[in-house]
Amino acid sequence: CLNSDWTISPESHANLVIGVQSGKQSLHLVSRDDKKHRIVFQPWKQAVDENLERIKESKARKEAAKERIKTVAAKAIDSKAIEKLKKDGFIHLPGIVEKETVNN
Repeated sequence: CLNSDWTISPESHANLVIGVQSGKQSLHLVSRDDKKHRIVFQPWKQAVDENLERIKESKARKEAAKERIKTVAAKAIDSKAIEKLKKDGFIHLPGIVEKETVNN
């Protein structure tokens, strides 16, 4: 039986819910009041909404990074940079990758 607090219990024992015991890797019935060991099942809609928000945030970060790359490249690429690219096979574009990306 799915309880109002998003725990699951046998119909005949609403005071017991699915949970875990310390040090064990299997499911057990635990007291519904045992907040440390009971399992609370997240509402489906809430879980979907939270995941969609994370996806939107990730997409926004990627778009910002793409725009930063375009801006830095547009400012840095001139005739000297093109000559250096032809000569060395690469050019240095400072600031194109965020420091936190490099450090992670």
